[in-house]
Amino acid sequence: MSIDKLYLYLLKIIVRLKACYFKVSPKSKAPNKGLFAGLVGCGNFARYAYIPALNRKQMPIVISGLYSNSHNSSKKAQGMLRYKTRIFFSYEELLNSGIKGVILTLPNHLHYQYIIKALESGVDVFCEKPVTNSLNDAMRLNRYLDTSRNILMVGFNQRYLDRMKKVKSFIENNGLGEIYEVSTFHNQDIAGHLEKSSWLNDSKKSGGGILYNAGIHLVNLMLYFFGPIESVFARLECKKMPKVFGEDSADCDFYFKSGVKGKLKASYINEVDSSYEHLIIKGSRGTIYTDMKTSSIMYKSNNSLEWVDIPCKRELVPDSVFNELSHFCHCMEKRMSPDTGISDSIDTLNVMEAAYLSSLDKRRISVDEAIIKYEKN
Repeated sequence: MSIDKLYLYLLKIIVRLKACYFKVSPKSKAPNKGLFAGLVGCGNFARYAYIPALNRKQMPIVISGLYSNSHNSSKKAQGMLRYKTRIFFSYEELLNSGIKGVILTLPNHLHYQYIIKALESGVDVFCEKPVTNSLNDAMRLNRYLDTSRNILMVGFNQRYLDRMKKVKSFIENNGLGEIYEVSTFHNQDIAGHLEKSSWLNDSKKSGGGILYNAGIHLVNLMLYFFGPIESVFARLECKKMPKVFGEDSADCDFYFKSGVKGKLKASYINEVDSSYEHLIIKGSRGTIYTDMKTSSIMYKSNNSLEWVDIPCKRELVPDSVFNELSHFCHCMEKRMSPDTGISDSIDTLNVMEAAYLSSLDKRRISVDEAIIKYEKN
């Protein structure tokens, strides 16, 4: 095992030990300073990624209320927080409890209705990606926000990793020279997990398959690094899983307005050559390789055979959640637009729409063409 993998493995153990400690230790009083918010949706991902981030003493957001359609999930989340908090039995009651913001970690198909209800109550919103399952609903939210002072931030957590910021900076400082190619990979074997889910096994609720629920992170990152995508050629397939789950395999080519050629390969059925998720970016001066498993960045000059480590923080998913929630708090305090706001999500969903249309029509589709066709329908 490499030093990087060992370090991350130890970090994961520490996170789990802390979670166990907070389950059995006496609860302290909630901090009396900070920005008070509610946590809505207390399922497995919220407890794995959000509760450890919210438990940090440096976290500026204080959870003063929990709400979930499952009271059992709320009780579990309550038990995992380091301080006392209240469980609410209705979303409306939580919104009217004096909170300034709400954190939504709900099934995808519920996002729009919960977002709009919070915004109409004057409460700022942080919502896990995707912002909605419909480009039309995302545009409706955008129009609402145009006449409102509310803040809506979308949780593309990878954008807030130090690793990704270092890659972005390296590119902008011409470390790779002229970029000509980016390849992104996501690989899982979770068909059994999806079968047990109450919503991920239904593409009408989840929004789609592997592209929509995992590949969307990579699409968002590529837009962040290289700017607008002009056209897409996508091959989306159900190779092993039932069609109702959505595509289990995705193979997409992206053509950027800047001239960069992008590739995305993703799988729910362990069919991609990747330990989990990695990116390879090639330019006239060299190549960058960054891997989620080791949370590392490696660089190789075109004139060298050796890979060199680019220093970055070794971060887990809860670290990225801590970073993005801290940014959300800052945006609320300063009344400023978040880095991953509604416009960023609409740009991403436009590309997703083009990918699904391309796969359906079996041809290369321009993003503009996809939007026009979508609006007509």
